[in-house]
Amino acid sequence: MNVDIEFFDEDPMSNILSCTKFSFSKVIFLGYVEEDMDRVATSTVAAFLKSPEIGVEEIEFVAVPEGRLDDIEKKLTEIVVREKEAGNQCYFDLTGGEELVLAAAGVVADQENIPMHEIDLAEDKVRIQAMPECYETLPKRNYRLNIEEYLNLHEGVIELGMHKKINTDLNQKVEKERLFELKKFTDRLELRWNGISTGIAYYCSRWQGVFLKDRAIMAQAARVAHMKLNKFLEKLETMRDEGILEDFIYNERMIRIQFYSEMERELLCNPGAILEHAVYWKIMEDPEVNDCVIGYHINWVGDGDPMSVYKPGPDVVNEVDVIFMKKNIPTFVSCKNFIVSNNHPLYELETIADRFGGALVRKVLVTRGGVSENVANRAREMGIIVKDAL
Repeated sequence: MNVDIEFFDEDPMSNILSCTKFSFSKVIFLGYVEEDMDRVATSTVAAFLKSPEIGVEEIEFVAVPEGRLDDIEKKLTEIVVREKEAGNQCYFDLTGGEELVLAAAGVVADQENIPMHEIDLAEDKVRIQAMPECYETLPKRNYRLNIEEYLNLHEGVIELGMHKKINTDLNQKVEKERLFELKKFTDRLELRWNGISTGIAYYCSRWQGVFLKDRAIMAQAARVAHMKLNKFLEKLETMRDEGILEDFIYNERMIRIQFYSEMERELLCNPGAILEHAVYWKIMEDPEVNDCVIGYHINWVGDGDPMSVYKPGPDVVNEVDVIFMKKNIPTFVSCKNFIVSNNHPLYELETIADRFGGALVRKVLVTRGGVSENVANRAREMGIIVKDAL
């Protein structure tokens, strides 16, 4: 049996990285406080490691003396000797953990001939520190977490009931080329598209049939779009003529806006939806991206406590426009279909990244029209990448 031995870190990713690169049958976590180690036994880390995808058969939690190098070395030696007597091969994982424990591991590894390694998440590399020959027979893997696994590991739960149908079925049913046809049209309108889309949405939300009274509704839709009625109707006619709408009729007998599908109706009635889906498709062109979603609502179930598992927490739910995973590092993307002139979108990104992101999380703000100078400066200070709309 191959046994991974490491210190239980506050960052849950540090505790699973070794098992995303190698196949271990047993993992032994070290920690300082007995009570904390009891709670670790029911943590999201333990749940992930015992999942069928990872397949760890046994997890053990051992409290070691805090602040005393000799005592830590003694405890580590006891663990290693015990495992050797059981016929197991031990490996020390140096990823994360306290310096004193890492120092003790180095001493014991030298005395007991224990191979050591650490995982560099930023570079997605395994760095062998001792006895590389022992890794030749150790089963290897390159497991990539999907978004749900990553969020669950950080005690976030996806509220699937709040996930819009447009953000699930659309990516399967609507051709990418069609999405970019819609985007090409809306790009020509620049920021005016926000008003037109909002006007269309207003009309569709109140449309009851082809009755003459719809004229008043259409006039109000134009006002919602911040346009004169004749200009609003011209835009709808252009959308029909260029194949964005399946049909548009406005005469004394009939008023009708007809879409090619219910999915396209939802796209065209949400000013920012086309941008979000265009961002999705561009991200998915990267072969190293293994998962990407639009519009997830994330529940803060664990209340930020990495040692608990789905305990009742505050009723806090955040919606994230786009999330993707690349080499086990998440990126949170906020899409704004307007010029960003205040810092609120930055703080939204920072909040979600701070709660679920870890040290290497990436934060991206995609805008149509750019950002103000003050926002650009603040974004740099916060480590947020600002990109113009694709």
